[in-house]
Amino acid sequence: MKGLTQIAVSLAALAACVLVVALSAASFTDTEQNPQTVSAVADWTAPAAEASVILKSQGGAAGYIRAGGNYRVYASVTDSGNPSSKVSSVRANLSAITPSQTSAALSSGSYTVGGVSYNYRSASLKADSGIGAGSKSYALTLADGASNSRVQSFTAMVDNGPFAGSSFSTVNGAGNDAGEPEEGDAISFTYNDAPEPESIDSSWDGDSEEVKVSIADSSGNETLTVSGTELGSVSLKGDYVDKGKTVSFSDSSMTLSGNTVTIVLGDPNSSGSVNDDEGNRAPAWTPDSSAYDVAGNPCSTAAVTAANTKQF
Repeated sequence: MKGLTQIAVSLAALAACVLVVALSAASFTDTEQNPQTVSAVADWTAPAAEASVILKSQGGAAGYIRAGGNYRVYASVTDSGNPSSKVSSVRANLSAITPSQTSAALSSGSYTVGGVSYNYRSASLKADSGIGAGSKSYALTLADGASNSRVQSFTAMVDNGPFAGSSFSTVNGAGNDAGEPEEGDAISFTYNDAPEPESIDSSWDGDSEEVKVSIADSSGNETLTVSGTELGSVSLKGDYVDKGKTVSFSDSSMTLSGNTVTIVLGDPNSSGSVNDDEGNRAPAWTPDSSAYDVAGNPCSTAAVTAANTKQF
């Protein structure tokens, strides 16, 4: 009888264990009412950064900075899991760019850079004034609420210039008279590096934009300017408009290709005031220091002399 009692107790204990194991499973089904299955999968995966860029404080092209320049770090970070424990922190080790920033915090929000959306951004930071040019690596440490973490590396390009004008030229339009500024003639401003379009015109992205070109009399050394831009001015070294006159080409078109800004002249507002200068001339372009390259280096104002030839 005692043996039967022990067997009964053992069977009861085994049944209890089976019940506990069954109740501890991660899936439950209700077969009495509406059959439903509830599943829970733990968050074992660390957050991941789909993308990250560094953007100079002036905006424009991402991925470029200069020594001593201000910048922010942007990142697009997500956390998986069912349910997700959510991203708890995003920190950047920027010691290769800013030595003191080994764990800069990125704050959540909604940001757009170059048409791409990011949900984390750092405070404004400053690149070391002695940082050398070239590709620099930085790392993001990502953590979630379940203590999962991941480190991912990204790069930015340091460009310390110098940034300057490289050449200036004019091209006579098809069928036009050489030596006379006319509709269809082109003028080109070339830099030694790609300029940031927004630094030349705050609303410009480099695509075709209408601008006004003016040529003003200056006693046979006329001055060419482009209204609303930071291209600087050109001393044409020739007699292209009547004494005391300024001729405007208000519907001219401006485009950017690589390092060169090209403007095709529109119809002049007073063609009768335009002169035909038959001599060879070597115009001098003085760039504006407000223009800067994609890394934020300001342009030198050193004059650039064009080839000595018939212009326009």
